Amino acid sequence: MDEQQLTDGLRLLADEARPHPLDVDRVVERARARGRGRVATIAAGVVTTALVGSLVLALNGFESAGGPPAGQLGVAVPGRDARSARLDTEFAATRSALAEAGLVTDDSFAAAAPFHRWYDSVTGTSYVMRTILRDGTGMATLEISVGKVATDKPFTAFTGPSAGTLEPCTSDQPGCVRRTLPDGTIAAAWPNSRPVEGWGPSSVLCAQRPNGTYIVVVANVGAEYLDPPRPVPPLDAAQLLEFATAFTY
Repeated sequence: MDEQQLTDGLRLLADEARPHPLDVDRVVERARARGRGRVATIAAGVVTTALVGSLVLALNGFESAGGPPAGQLGVAVPGRDARSARLDTEFAATRSALAEAGLVTDDSFAAAAPFHRWYDSVTGTSYVMRTILRDGTGMATLEISVGKVATDKPFTAFTGPSAGTLEPCTSDQPGCVRRTLPDGTIAAAWPNSRPVEGWGPSSVLCAQRPNGTYIVVVANVGAEYLDPPRPVPPLDAAQLLEFATAFTY
Protein backbone atom coordinates (compact mmCIF):
# COMPACT_ATOMS: atom_id res chain seq x y z
CA MET A 1 0.00 0.00 0.00
CA ASP A 2 1.49 3.38 -1.01
CA GLU A 3 1.12 6.60 0.99
CA GLN A 4 -1.67 7.95 -1.19
CA GLN A 5 -3.74 4.77 -0.74
CA LEU A 6 -3.13 4.95 3.00
CA THR A 7 -4.23 8.58 3.12
CA ASP A 8 -7.37 7.88 1.05
CA GLY A 9 -8.23 4.88 3.20
CA LEU A 10 -7.87 6.83 6.43
CA ARG A 11 -10.04 9.65 5.09
CA LEU A 12 -12.73 7.11 4.18
CA LEU A 13 -12.65 5.56 7.63
CA ALA A 14 -12.68 8.97 9.28
CA ASP A 15 -15.78 9.88 7.32
CA GLU A 16 -17.55 6.68 8.38
CA ALA A 17 -16.63 7.18 12.04
CA ARG A 18 -18.23 10.58 12.44
CA PRO A 19 -18.89 12.35 14.77
CA HIS A 20 -15.30 11.59 15.79
CA PRO A 21 -13.37 13.64 13.19
CA LEU A 22 -9.77 12.75 12.49
CA ASP A 23 -7.10 15.03 11.03
CA VAL A 24 -5.85 12.50 8.48
CA ASP A 25 -3.07 14.73 7.14
CA ARG A 26 -1.64 15.11 10.65
CA VAL A 27 -1.77 11.36 11.23
CA VAL A 28 0.00 10.63 7.96
CA GLU A 29 2.62 13.31 8.66
CA ARG A 30 3.33 11.77 12.06
CA ALA A 31 3.66 8.35 10.45
CA ARG A 32 6.19 9.75 7.97
CA ALA A 33 8.14 11.36 10.83
CA ARG A 34 8.47 8.01 12.56
CA GLY A 35 10.28 6.62 9.56
CA ARG A 36 9.67 4.58 6.48
CA GLY A 37 8.78 0.95 6.04
CA ARG A 38 7.66 -1.21 8.92
CA VAL A 39 7.47 1.49 11.60
CA ALA A 40 5.15 3.70 9.53
CA THR A 41 3.05 0.68 8.54
CA ILE A 42 2.60 -0.35 12.18
CA ALA A 43 1.66 3.20 13.15
CA ALA A 44 -0.92 3.35 10.36
CA GLY A 45 -2.31 0.01 11.50
CA VAL A 46 -2.79 1.33 15.03
CA VAL A 47 -4.58 4.42 13.69
CA THR A 48 -6.81 2.28 11.48
CA THR A 49 -7.70 0.04 14.43
CA ALA A 50 -8.59 3.09 16.51
CA LEU A 51 -10.80 4.41 13.73
CA VAL A 52 -12.68 1.13 13.43
CA GLY A 53 -13.09 1.18 17.21
CA SER A 54 -14.58 4.68 16.99
CA LEU A 55 -17.00 3.49 14.33
CA VAL A 56 -18.11 0.53 16.43
CA LEU A 57 -18.62 2.81 19.45
CA ALA A 58 -20.66 5.22 17.36
CA LEU A 59 -22.87 2.43 16.03
CA ASN A 60 -23.29 0.95 19.49
CA GLY A 61 -24.55 4.36 20.61
CA PHE A 62 -27.78 3.41 18.86
CA GLU A 63 -28.35 0.65 21.41
CA SER A 64 -30.47 1.27 24.47
CA ALA A 65 -32.50 -0.62 27.03
CA GLY A 66 -35.72 -0.24 25.09
CA GLY A 67 -34.46 -0.27 21.50
CA PRO A 68 -32.94 -2.73 19.06
CA PRO A 69 -29.43 -3.95 20.01
CA ALA A 70 -26.88 -2.41 17.64
CA GLY A 71 -24.56 -4.77 15.83
CA GLN A 72 -26.24 -7.91 17.08
CA LEU A 73 -25.65 -10.09 14.04
CA GLY A 74 -22.98 -8.42 11.97
CA VAL A 75 -20.15 -5.94 11.71
CA ALA A 76 -19.88 -2.58 10.00
CA VAL A 77 -17.75 -2.53 6.86
CA PRO A 78 -16.27 0.98 6.88
CA GLY A 79 -16.73 2.69 3.59
CA ARG A 80 -19.20 4.10 1.17
CA ASP A 81 -19.49 3.52 -2.52
CA ALA A 82 -21.63 4.44 -5.51
CA ARG A 83 -24.55 2.42 -4.14
CA SER A 84 -24.35 4.26 -0.80
CA ALA A 85 -24.58 7.60 -2.59
CA ARG A 86 -27.51 6.44 -4.73
CA LEU A 87 -29.41 5.17 -1.68
CA ASP A 88 -28.80 8.52 0.04
CA THR A 89 -30.35 10.20 -3.00
CA GLU A 90 -33.34 7.86 -2.88
CA PHE A 91 -33.79 8.62 0.81
CA ALA A 92 -33.78 12.36 0.07
CA ALA A 93 -37.19 11.96 -1.57
CA THR A 94 -38.39 10.08 1.50
CA ARG A 95 -37.15 12.90 3.76
CA SER A 96 -39.33 15.31 1.80
CA ALA A 97 -42.39 13.07 2.18
CA LEU A 98 -41.74 12.71 5.91
CA ALA A 99 -41.41 16.48 6.27
CA GLU A 100 -44.75 16.96 4.55
CA ALA A 101 -46.22 14.64 7.20
CA GLY A 102 -44.69 16.80 9.95
CA LEU A 103 -41.72 14.48 10.69
CA VAL A 104 -38.33 16.18 10.47
CA THR A 105 -35.18 14.05 10.15
CA ASP A 106 -32.32 15.00 12.48
CA ASP A 107 -28.84 13.59 11.79
CA SER A 108 -27.12 15.32 14.72
CA PHE A 109 -27.21 12.47 17.27
CA ALA A 110 -24.16 10.28 17.92
CA ALA A 111 -25.09 7.13 15.99
CA ALA A 112 -26.66 8.84 12.96
CA ALA A 113 -25.09 7.71 9.72
CA PRO A 114 -25.82 7.92 6.00
CA PHE A 115 -26.08 4.66 4.06
CA HIS A 116 -22.93 2.60 4.64
CA ARG A 117 -21.94 -0.99 4.00
CA TRP A 118 -22.76 -3.67 6.54
CA TYR A 119 -21.99 -7.38 6.54
CA ASP A 120 -23.59 -10.26 8.38
CA SER A 121 -23.60 -14.01 7.93
CA VAL A 122 -27.28 -14.18 7.02
CA THR A 123 -27.74 -11.58 4.28
CA GLY A 124 -24.17 -10.77 3.26
CA THR A 125 -23.53 -7.14 2.35
CA SER A 126 -26.34 -4.70 2.96
CA TYR A 127 -26.58 -0.94 3.42
CA VAL A 128 -27.81 0.78 6.56
CA MET A 129 -28.71 4.31 7.59
CA ARG A 130 -29.85 5.79 10.90
CA THR A 131 -31.44 9.08 11.86
CA ILE A 132 -33.87 10.67 14.31
CA LEU A 133 -37.44 11.65 13.50
CA ARG A 134 -38.87 14.66 15.35
CA ASP A 135 -42.25 16.30 15.50
CA GLY A 136 -44.23 18.32 18.00
CA THR A 137 -44.86 15.26 20.19
CA GLY A 138 -41.27 14.01 20.57
CA MET A 139 -38.54 11.92 18.98
CA ALA A 140 -38.04 8.44 17.52
CA THR A 141 -35.12 6.57 16.02
CA LEU A 142 -35.35 5.49 12.37
CA GLU A 143 -33.22 2.76 10.86
CA ILE A 144 -33.40 1.53 7.27
CA SER A 145 -31.63 -1.55 5.91
CA VAL A 146 -31.44 -2.32 2.18
CA GLY A 147 -29.97 -5.57 0.91
CA LYS A 148 -30.32 -8.30 -1.71
CA VAL A 149 -31.65 -11.85 -1.54
CA ALA A 150 -32.41 -14.49 -4.15
CA THR A 151 -35.48 -13.57 -6.18
CA ASP A 152 -37.11 -16.88 -5.23
CA LYS A 153 -36.52 -16.45 -1.48
CA PRO A 154 -39.73 -16.93 0.53
CA PHE A 155 -41.05 -13.78 2.19
CA THR A 156 -39.69 -14.63 5.64
CA ALA A 157 -36.99 -13.55 8.12
CA PHE A 158 -35.04 -10.44 7.20
CA THR A 159 -31.95 -9.18 8.97
CA GLY A 160 -30.96 -5.63 9.90
CA PRO A 161 -27.82 -4.90 11.93
CA SER A 162 -29.67 -3.23 14.78
CA ALA A 163 -32.95 -4.99 14.28
CA GLY A 164 -31.72 -8.57 14.58
CA THR A 165 -33.90 -11.03 12.67
CA LEU A 166 -37.38 -9.80 11.84
CA GLU A 167 -40.22 -11.94 10.56
CA PRO A 168 -42.76 -10.05 8.45
CA CYS A 169 -45.98 -9.65 10.39
CA THR A 170 -48.90 -11.87 9.49
CA SER A 171 -52.52 -10.98 8.82
CA ASP A 172 -53.67 -12.58 12.07
CA GLN A 173 -51.57 -10.13 14.13
CA PRO A 174 -53.59 -7.03 15.13
CA GLY A 175 -52.59 -3.99 13.09
CA CYS A 176 -50.57 -5.90 10.46
CA VAL A 177 -51.13 -4.80 6.86
CA ARG A 178 -49.80 -7.03 4.08
CA ARG A 179 -49.84 -5.98 0.44
CA THR A 180 -48.62 -7.11 -2.94
CA LEU A 181 -47.94 -3.83 -4.73
CA PRO A 182 -48.49 -3.19 -8.46
CA ASP A 183 -44.80 -3.77 -9.31
CA GLY A 184 -44.83 -7.15 -7.55
CA THR A 185 -43.22 -5.98 -4.29
CA ILE A 186 -44.46 -7.92 -1.26
CA ALA A 187 -44.71 -5.80 1.88
CA ALA A 188 -45.78 -6.19 5.50
CA ALA A 189 -46.33 -3.06 7.60
CA TRP A 190 -46.88 -3.24 11.35
CA PRO A 191 -47.28 0.19 12.98
CA ASN A 192 -47.12 0.73 16.73
CA SER A 193 -46.19 -2.86 17.47
CA ARG A 194 -43.73 -4.87 19.54
CA PRO A 195 -42.29 -7.20 16.89
CA VAL A 196 -39.45 -8.45 19.12
CA GLU A 197 -39.67 -9.22 22.82
CA GLY A 198 -37.93 -6.54 24.88
CA TRP A 199 -38.26 -3.76 22.32
CA GLY A 200 -40.05 -0.54 22.96
CA PRO A 201 -43.01 0.24 20.70
CA SER A 202 -41.97 0.20 17.03
CA SER A 203 -43.38 0.70 13.57
CA VAL A 204 -41.86 -1.88 11.24
CA LEU A 205 -41.83 -2.61 7.52
CA CYS A 206 -40.44 -5.68 5.77
CA ALA A 207 -40.53 -5.63 1.97
CA GLN A 208 -39.11 -7.78 -0.82
CA ARG A 209 -39.01 -6.48 -4.38
CA PRO A 210 -39.12 -8.63 -7.56
CA ASN A 211 -35.39 -8.09 -8.23
CA GLY A 212 -34.46 -9.43 -4.77
CA THR A 213 -34.04 -6.06 -3.04
CA TYR A 214 -35.21 -6.28 0.55
CA ILE A 215 -36.01 -3.30 2.75
CA VAL A 216 -36.40 -3.26 6.52
CA VAL A 217 -37.61 -0.09 8.26
CA VAL A 218 -37.76 0.28 12.04
CA ALA A 219 -39.06 3.42 13.79
CA ASN A 220 -38.61 2.95 17.53
CA VAL A 221 -39.39 5.06 20.62
CA GLY A 222 -37.64 2.89 23.21
CA ALA A 223 -34.16 4.44 23.11
CA GLU A 224 -33.39 6.05 26.46
CA TYR A 225 -31.57 9.02 24.94
CA LEU A 226 -34.72 10.28 23.16
CA ASP A 227 -35.67 13.49 24.94
CA PRO A 228 -38.57 13.31 24.91
CA PRO A 229 -39.67 10.14 23.11
CA ARG A 230 -42.86 10.22 21.10
CA PRO A 231 -45.76 8.66 23.01
CA VAL A 232 -46.23 6.25 20.09
CA PRO A 233 -43.84 5.38 17.25
CA PRO A 234 -44.28 7.38 14.04
CA LEU A 235 -45.37 6.00 10.66
CA ASP A 236 -48.76 4.47 10.07
CA ALA A 237 -49.29 1.53 7.70
CA ALA A 238 -49.71 3.73 4.62
CA GLN A 239 -46.52 5.67 5.40
CA LEU A 240 -44.56 2.46 6.01
CA LEU A 241 -45.73 1.01 2.71
CA GLU A 242 -44.32 4.05 0.91
CA PHE A 243 -40.84 2.80 1.88
CA ALA A 244 -41.46 -0.57 0.18
CA THR A 245 -40.64 0.78 -3.28
CA ALA A 246 -38.40 3.70 -2.26
CA PHE A 247 -35.10 1.85 -2.64
CA THR A 248 -33.42 -0.50 -5.10
CA TYR A 249 -30.29 -2.46 -4.26
